[in-house]
Amino acid sequence: MKKALTLVTLMVLGASLTASAQVTSRPFQLSLWNPVQIMDETTAIDGLRINLLYGKNAGVTGMDVGLVNHNSGLQLGAEIGVVNLNYGDVKGMQAGAVNLVSGNVDAGQIGAVNMVDGSVTGCQASFVNYVSGESTGLQLGAANVTRSDANAGQLGMVNWIGGSGGRMQMGLLNIAPNDFAGLQGGAVNLAGQTEGCQISLANLTHSSRGLQIGVVNVTEELQGLQIGLVNVAFNAKLPFLPIVNAAW
Repeated sequence: MKKALTLVTLMVLGASLTASAQVTSRPFQLSLWNPVQIMDETTAIDGLRINLLYGKNAGVTGMDVGLVNHNSGLQLGAEIGVVNLNYGDVKGMQAGAVNLVSGNVDAGQIGAVNMVDGSVTGCQASFVNYVSGESTGLQLGAANVTRSDANAGQLGMVNWIGGSGGRMQMGLLNIAPNDFAGLQGGAVNLAGQTEGCQISLANLTHSSRGLQIGVVNVTEELQGLQIGLVNVAFNAKLPFLPIVNAAW
């Protein structure tokens, strides 16, 4: 009997703790500097949040506008500010000088610096774009970095894909140290295993399956065609040939 009463008591306590842990939501927030704001930081906002200087909440669904916008939960909708700081996922559009997200982004980011600790599906446009997870869509900026796999286009001065990549890299320096399938175009292309087309002043790969067009083309293993002033393919019958070299 005592065990039964203890079990019931624990169940009741657990239910009450769960109910108290649920995040409440409100339609409007006005913040000067957290905690000087209408709703406290544990409240989610479903509607409009205005942060005059700095505001923090458990998430925003709708419109988020301010100098520094801080969310500990989901950001769903549009976020416009100088600094946008999100510890949850972002589903919508972020526009700010600095956009920092520790979750995933599904939509787009526009700013001077975009940094995402999760994955990105959509578009990033800024001076520096950084994704630690996977990237699917488009990165447009001076420096574009995806540390994991990328099924995306990168347009910038320096483009880097740490995992397997696909689609397109266009820039002064394109780096894909692992597998890359698609088009690389720029001043210098560096890759591990490529499948597709490389067009630049210098194309350097471990393995090339497709077409290399450049002043200097170098690969350890060629399955395709090289067109350039200097063509080096170590597995070809003639490892060095000017103008055209081929191996199948």
